[in-house]
Amino acid sequence: MSQLKVNSIVPSGGLPAGADGGGIIQVVSTLKTNTFSTSTANTWTDITGMSASITPSSTSSKIIVMCSIFASSQYNSFIRLVRGSTVICVGDAAGNRVQVSTGSFYTYGDGNITNTQPITFLDSPATTSATTYKIQVHINSGTFYFNRDRNNTDSTDRARGASTITLMEVSA
Repeated sequence: MSQLKVNSIVPSGGLPAGADGGGIIQVVSTLKTNTFSTSTANTWTDITGMSASITPSSTSSKIIVMCSIFASSQYNSFIRLVRGSTVICVGDAAGNRVQVSTGSFYTYGDGNITNTQPITFLDSPATTSATTYKIQVHINSGTFYFNRDRNNTDSTDRARGASTITLMEVSA
């Protein structure tokens, strides 16, 4: 069994002189429980309510971004992480391929299935200004459904989900 050890929470005034870095300074989280859908193809679309803002206390701080995304789609759909207007945590450019953080939520013809996809990324925003992280979706065709399945049947064997974005500032 492995364990992750984290330094104690850092006081709001920062680390004392001579102290080592690595502590969690602040945590911000957004929980989205309602649904969202889009049929806008071949463009990146913000998922309403899937953003969180944090104001780093130092330009040397790192931000751990953790997302959990519950969704389904008729065809391939992809998710990317954005800081402000800067795309982060995506694959390299390669021909016509879409640069994404995660995907796909395609449910192979079964409209009752959903998928949950995680994103975890350590960012270095190098700012002390308020910084917003958000999730965007890209589809080629069909419809993307967020926090629900495609059929949306009212039944005890169907689900509605929740999605989150959590930001943690880590001292340098």
